[in-house]
This record gives sequence, structure tokens and C-alpha cells, in this order.
Amino acid sequence: LGANNIFGGFRNTLSTFSEWVKPAGQILILEEFWKQYPAPEYLTLLGIDPDTFEMVSHYDNVIMGESQGLILSYSMVCNQDEWDHYEGLFWRGIEKYAIKNPESQDVPELLTRIRRWKQGYFRWGRDTLACGIYLFYKPGNFE
Repeated sequence: LGANNIFGGFRNTLSTFSEWVKPAGQILILEEFWKQYPAPEYLTLLGIDPDTFEMVSHYDNVIMGESQGLILSYSMVCNQDEWDHYEGLFWRGIEKYAIKNPESQDVPELLTRIRRWKQGYFRWGRDTLACGIYLFYKPGNFE
């Protein structure tokens, strides 16, 4: 959950997991998606090139799994309170690190970055970005 970049993104993670899982096995995976097209400024803040940006929706995430031969058996979308909680814990963790490690050379940059991230989240992210949880299974005989 939350580490799909290890395999090069959601599609590659699904591909890898679909090879690993046995027939009738299940894959539970979390992935972000766009609720609407993001503002160019938000993409810049996230480090995404607006000229090469590919829009991925909740529907697209489901289709990516199905394109790997998987069958969606359940999905849900985090509600706004859950997403705010997740983001808030992220910001809090970095702020706490800064308080506990004031001598660390990376603290000023971390604080600048996380505070920009927080502003971007409230300005654009809450209306634009969401998170889904997907339960796929690989076709096969259930035991």
C-alpha cells in the first residue's frame, strides 16, 4: 500500500503482482487518482510536467488491473476526512522531525517543501486528488 513507485508505477506494480499471485489469489492495492484535471500550478508543485501529464482516473485504475488479466472484486475511495488525516499525519511527521532535529542540515529545506506542499493541498489538492483501494483477483479455481 502506497509504494507502487517501487515497481515503476501502478501499471507495473499490477503486472508484477499478477505474475506473483497464484490463480484465485488476491491483490489488495492502494493508488491515487485524479478527481478532475489539476491546475498547471499544482502539477508544477508536485514536480509533474504539464506537457507530458497523463490523466489517470478511478476508472483508469480499474481498467489497468483488468488489462493485466485481473478481475476487480471490490473497490472503495477514501473520503475527504480520511485523505485529510493521511495528509495531516505526513505534514506532522516532518514538522516533528524538524523540532527533534534542529541541527540537521536538511531541516530548512524539508520545512520549506512540506509547507509548500500543505498550501498546495489546500489550494488545489483537496478538490483534485483522491485515493482508491482496489481488490483484484486472478482468475482460477477457488479452493
